[in-house]
This record gives sequence, C-alpha cells and structure tokens, in this order.
Amino acid sequence: FDETEHEQALFQFDLPQGGEVKQEVLGWSLGDCNIVWPGTYAMARFLIANSPSIFNKETSKVYELGAGCGLLGLLVSRFSESVVITDGDRREVLLLKENAARFSPEGSRVRAQHLPWGTDSALKRAQEVTRGSANLIIAAEVCYYPEGVGPLVETLDWLLDYHPSSAIYLANTRVMMGGTTQEMQKHSLLRLLQHRLFAAEFLDFGAY
Repeated sequence: FDETEHEQALFQFDLPQGGEVKQEVLGWSLGDCNIVWPGTYAMARFLIANSPSIFNKETSKVYELGAGCGLLGLLVSRFSESVVITDGDRREVLLLKENAARFSPEGSRVRAQHLPWGTDSALKRAQEVTRGSANLIIAAEVCYYPEGVGPLVETLDWLLDYHPSSAIYLANTRVMMGGTTQEMQKHSLLRLLQHRLFAAEFLDFGAY
C-alpha cells in the first residue's frame, strides 16, 4: 500500500439553513477508509449541521489534529478566521499542504503543519505552535492506539486557549490493539481529560 498514490474525491454536506457545502480533497483508500474514515465523515456532518452554534468570534482559531487529508479543517474554514490542519506523519503533511493549496475555499485562511503529539516531544520544539494557539480543536479517528491517548491530551492542553467558549470535538470509531475496546479507550481518555480539569460530554455523532 502506497500512501502517496492519491485519488480525488468530492464530499457534499447539507447546510442547516439550506443549500449545501462541497469540498474536494486528495486522499487514499484502504479497507474502511474511503479517503476518510467513518468517524471523520460523521464528525464532518456534525460540524456542518451545528455550524451556527459551534462557530463564532470566540471559536474562530481552529486546529485539526491527525488531519489525514484535512477534510474537516477545509470544511470548517468557511466559518472560521483561520484553520491549521496538522498531522504527525510528514508524508501526510505533504498531502495536507497540497490539499490546502488546491482546495481551500475562496477567502479562507488554511495552513498545514507537521505536529507530533506530546508536550516534551513536539510542542516545545515547534516554533509556530505557542501555548493557547486555538480556541477550537477538532480531530477524528485519532484514539485508535492506547499509547497515543496521553500525548493527545497533552497536546490538547497545550493548544487550547482557556476561554469559556473554547471547545474540543473528538470522534473515534476504531481501536487497533488486541484486548483494548472502544469503551476502554473512552474511559482512558475521559480520565486523562478530567485530570487536566477538562469538562467532557459524550455526543452521538452517529445521529448525523
């Protein structure tokens, strides 16, 4: 499987006030991943359906973590002041940069960046990433390895601007480790979020 062999896809989503949003991206397909994983598509539907209540001047600086092809970040750039689409895999960052250059909506501000997780390993060395850079963080299908949950929460804690309106939206449908269940991952994530004083609520993205 060659992650550099990309195909182009068009995604369409209905806007809550009528009309639709169309977004093209380059990406790859493998197994359940048809350019994006199922959780990413569910997250996209959720963000678009709730865009009037999610996006405002207090949630205008968006980071997408583990962005893959960057579909989520490109979609929400229509409603945001700026969007940074990030990934820890440098090969994916090349794809993100190409998608940002080719498919960013007119008038949007989208930037792609390499961002491994974990305060010590990545964020202190990333000159373009300062503490409190984001007031909205989105990520989908990023909790599939148990050892990645801790560095993810460190990164969320570093990036988020602690304003009352700031928010994080995560979606996950996959666990890729024998003996670990989705429920176990959820409780591990919740425990680490609460340790850093995050307030967490579980939403049913499957309804979107």
